[in-house]
Amino acid sequence: MTSELQSELLRATTSTFEDLAFAFPEAEIEDHQLEAPLAWGARVAFSGPVNGTLDIQVTDGVAAELAANMLGMHDASDDGMKRDALGEIANVICGNVVPSLGKASDVFDLRSPEVYVVGTDGEETSAGATRLVVGIDGGRAEITVRVMAHVVEGAGA
Repeated sequence: MTSELQSELLRATTSTFEDLAFAFPEAEIEDHQLEAPLAWGARVAFSGPVNGTLDIQVTDGVAAELAANMLGMHDASDDGMKRDALGEIANVICGNVVPSLGKASDVFDLRSPEVYVVGTDGEETSAGATRLVVGIDGGRAEITVRVMAHVVEGAGA
């Protein structure tokens, strides 16, 4: 499922960035994009037949670009605008990815995005993680889907 999820994550990320934020992610990352520190993150937890999280972390420049483009502003350097834009991006990517984790008839619940400053929210690692890194202008976005548990129908007390 990892290569299928990787493809779906790339599709959802690309279409969300392009359609919602007029930003154009590139799969090939340049050195200066990798050197830029990640500044903002957003996490969306989901539950249903499969439980897990989607995390997106971006450089400060990417967060500002997303906010400016989504809000139709020339400058969106306000932290609140960056937080709102990144939370919405995470929510839309997650909403487009999680259906690929189940059957067409499955229902998933998405929690509200939790936006955080990178470095203040301990990094999780998981064998079930699928990760995507894309370059956007002078920065980058890192998106990780972690599958925490598979819910077994009919199980329980």
